[in-house]
Amino acid sequence: MDELTVQLAQLMAQRNVLSLNFCCYKDNIVNNTQKLLTIARLIQFENNNQCILSAQNVEQLNTHINAEHHYSGDELALIISLKLMLEPSLQKQLLPRYLNSAQPQLQSLVLAVAKLLGDKLIITLDFTQATQSFITAKPNECLHQQAFIQHVLFHLYYRKTLNDYLNEMIPNYKNRNDRQNNNLSVLNWLTIDVLSNCLSTELRAELGTELRANNQFDVQAITHSLYRMIICKVRCLMCIFAHSMNMK
Repeated sequence: MDELTVQLAQLMAQRNVLSLNFCCYKDNIVNNTQKLLTIARLIQFENNNQCILSAQNVEQLNTHINAEHHYSGDELALIISLKLMLEPSLQKQLLPRYLNSAQPQLQSLVLAVAKLLGDKLIITLDFTQATQSFITAKPNECLHQQAFIQHVLFHLYYRKTLNDYLNEMIPNYKNRNDRQNNNLSVLNWLTIDVLSNCLSTELRAELGTELRANNQFDVQAITHSLYRMIICKVRCLMCIFAHSMNMK
């Protein structure tokens, strides 16, 4: 391997270690990303379409992604994200194509790349087509579909578009009586409840009743209700995290 390829491999190995470290500082990730981008930019100019980073258009990029390569799933997502940071215009050509692909691995790849791009993602991903069959088909027993929906929900939540998506795709998502005819799993619904703030409806109603019933606020009662809301939400988030880890 040439020197640039060796440096790229070393930085990617460092990134893998950082991503597994829960105590990693954000500055370490930022510093690693900047170094990766520097090496990626040099490879882009020197390799002349010999790899993903040096692809000159979306068709060449697609060819390299689908060819045999030595990258793991996480490494492939990282390499693609670097390429799309260097050439943002490729995002709108590549990501929607893969998101609406019939290949589950390409759909999942889009979400992994979008997460790595962060605020450098310049397009809004439309999940309507990609998730339509999951929501309207027969009851969902496929682990991949459940995991994909989980990642979609978190992506939309971080992009602050989750409620817009839910209102369009599942207009009655707040009505628990309508859920038995929907294709989402119990874990998917739990995630929707937590991320969209639907979970605490009953507890918030209880708190409102407490406030209206007392001209002088009962601080102890109000604090107890708020405490129950927080504990309930934390427990649900921990449950979602544990199940999502098992879906990887």
